Amino acid sequence: MQLIKKHIAEKNGKKRLVAAAFAVQMLQLPALALLVITPYTGVLYSFDELNRYIRGPMFLWWHATSIISFLFIIIVYVIERKKADRFLRQIIVTATAIPMLGFIVNTAYNSISFNNISVTITALILFMFYEKHRTDVSVRISHEYDLLQTKLAEKRFALEQSENAMLMAQIQPHFINNSLMALRSRCLDNPEIYDSLTKFSQYLRSHFEVIGDTKMISFEREMENIEAYLDLERENYGERLQVEYDIECDDFLIPALSVQPLVENAVRHGIGTYDKGGTVYIKSFRQDENICIEIIDDGSGRSNITEQQKKRRGIGIENVRSRLRIGDTGELEIIRGEHGMIAKITLKKGQGESE
Repeated sequence: MQLIKKHIAEKNGKKRLVAAAFAVQMLQLPALALLVITPYTGVLYSFDELNRYIRGPMFLWWHATSIISFLFIIIVYVIERKKADRFLRQIIVTATAIPMLGFIVNTAYNSISFNNISVTITALILFMFYEKHRTDVSVRISHEYDLLQTKLAEKRFALEQSENAMLMAQIQPHFINNSLMALRSRCLDNPEIYDSLTKFSQYLRSHFEVIGDTKMISFEREMENIEAYLDLERENYGERLQVEYDIECDDFLIPALSVQPLVENAVRHGIGTYDKGGTVYIKSFRQDENICIEIIDDGSGRSNITEQQKKRRGIGIENVRSRLRIGDTGELEIIRGEHGMIAKITLKKGQGESE
């Protein structure tokens, strides 16, 4: 009755229905009073010397009150059922039909056991409905949260693309590339400078071509860009920077610039903050039908990282996660090791396979 009053009558502004439901609810007060005094007066029922159930003089009135309440609920439900959702309809029908059937059978057989049985069955079914409803709501909320996270990631990535586009318009990549080529042509007599400019040009070109783009490229091409970057960093770090490769597979596609930022983090924030330097390990392998890429550094200079460096590392990681989220390509996991960090990309089955 309370569900009908709240979710059908009050929700739809039906004041007369609210008043009618309240009036029927009030009928239960004298019935409840009779039930309370029955053990002392026997007005509803009593037991004889042989412990047999005997109906009292007010039993039919009490019984009629319950029947009227059930009939009222059924009539309201039939008229207003379109204004109730599926869960509410299940609750109303179950809480009305089964107890009413018990009342009818109880009247025919002059017993109270059918009332108890019907109420017990009703309570069990209602509990099952409520648990299922709660589970459905939890699953729906979780799904909506995942969708919201995906949309936020897409919006952040779209914002990043917009910012990158503005930056690219300002720095004019063709001008930079042409300038580098002109400088390189003047360094033929100095192989070291010539090679450095060539690698730097390759590094910039790889960024210019894919920045703000979500297309997939081969892992082999990503590794070429990574090697160009590492060659440049060796100019700065010298013997302090060591690199080891363990490439078990390279015949797959990945989002552009999804591995290189992790290598840069390992060099700058792992090895670069450690006075003695260290080694960056780049691995690729298959695991449980998925393709995994690991970037590992054995640096231990975490305490030397400034707040600005931590912020830049976080931005690089989030950019990689955003690229992997677009198209649901894979996942990035950051693991803090005893000495340094492990960045692990897991490409979902079928996502990284090259055509």
